[in-house]
Amino acid sequence: MNIKICKNIAKLRKENKMTQAQVAEYLGVSPQAVSKWEQEAAIPDVYLIPKIAFFFNVSIDTLFGTSNIDTTDLLVSKYSTVRNEKNYKEAKEAVETLLDMNGEDMKALGLLCHLEYQRALEFLLKSKASCENLLKA
Repeated sequence: MNIKICKNIAKLRKENKMTQAQVAEYLGVSPQAVSKWEQEAAIPDVYLIPKIAFFFNVSIDTLFGTSNIDTTDLLVSKYSTVRNEKNYKEAKEAVETLLDMNGEDMKALGLLCHLEYQRALEFLLKSKASCENLLKA
């Protein structure tokens, strides 16, 4: 995932016709700090991220330059690593949202296939463990 927060801060500031000093004043930092962010010499402290997103009226995902597909990919990967009902539901909902927007999106369809494969694997492993327990009894 390519994080573009520094470029996005500069882009949003310019789109809103603001100076670095105005952004800095709102955030309680120096104009030099904003300049360093925009030049990619530094990144904002994590506690400033929600405040920056609110200031520019964008989501944190937008600020970081992540798309819905990136977020969905991360959720599917999370389920692949930690297979539980909560992670499955989160990933499934995200994939379905993508497919609602474009039912022919090949990346989203690929994520759906991967998610359902992981789900099947989860049940297969549970079944195998149950069979092994029965054989021991």
